[in-house]
Amino acid sequence: MTQLNSNESDGISLISYLKRNKDCKCVVYEEGNQCYLYGTSEGSIPLAAGHVAIVEIEREPTSAKDMNLCIQPDVYCDTSSYYSGYPCEAAIDGILVAGIGKEWASAGEMNGAWIKVTFPRWAVVKQMKVLHRCAVQDQYEEFFFEFSDKTITTGNVQCTTNTNSRICPQPERPSAITLLPPRMTKSIKLTGSKTCSQMTGSRGFREVMYIGRLIEY
Repeated sequence: MTQLNSNESDGISLISYLKRNKDCKCVVYEEGNQCYLYGTSEGSIPLAAGHVAIVEIEREPTSAKDMNLCIQPDVYCDTSSYYSGYPCEAAIDGILVAGIGKEWASAGEMNGAWIKVTFPRWAVVKQMKVLHRCAVQDQYEEFFFEFSDKTITTGNVQCTTNTNSRICPQPERPSAITLLPPRMTKSIKLTGSKTCSQMTGSRGFREVMYIGRLIEY
């Protein structure tokens, strides 16, 4: 992480400088009384692409709300494969109900099946939520998220013992991974890396949710 001072030598605040300087390719993301400055490319401020500076500011908390980015307009979804009736889009519709047309299932893949979500513009992601499929032969125990800059965050979820794909054991709460600090990315690729069972199945995810905000330029 690159730390920058909150004031320039001439007394102009760094926040104001970034907002008014057209040559600086940086994005300001405000969260309460902290301001995250994301470098999208090298500019006149020494903030390299992908680096973050956190600056304390005196202001009221922002009124903007975090949202499920997956259900926003113009989000694109792609997968390594899909089983008939279980397409990519079914896993990013915000609906936690299981069943045909309501979850993504790969075409019989084991480790390595993936689902990629691309946002219409750059987004700041604070949390990632994953809900696996009902039957153990359709689940991944471990997985990882790959961001636009090719960095990776790993995750895991507890396997069930259920083998009936029509019955989903309780509780049905998505597993959540919180990112500190939040990450700026244009896409997230979720890949299953360890299956819950060696039985034949259609592994995938019932629902994927990425919580954060789209960047307003």
